[in-house]
Amino acid sequence: MACFDVGFMMIQGIGCDVNVEGGFEMIEKGIELERHEEDMSWKSDGSATDVIGPQSMDLRSLCL
Repeated sequence: MACFDVGFMMIQGIGCDVNVEGGFEMIEKGIELERHEEDMSWKSDGSATDVIGPQSMDLRSLCL
């Protein structure tokens, strides 16, 4: 989850300079780590996603 969070923050420039390329690299790293992760307990009940709701993964507006 940290890779996704950092990637989105880098793309949007939250707490850092905007770095779209680096942000997408972090998101890709998160996707790759998720593919190889057998223990999916980080997706269990009580996650922050349950509290704040799912976020959109549609990044097309960032590339315009």
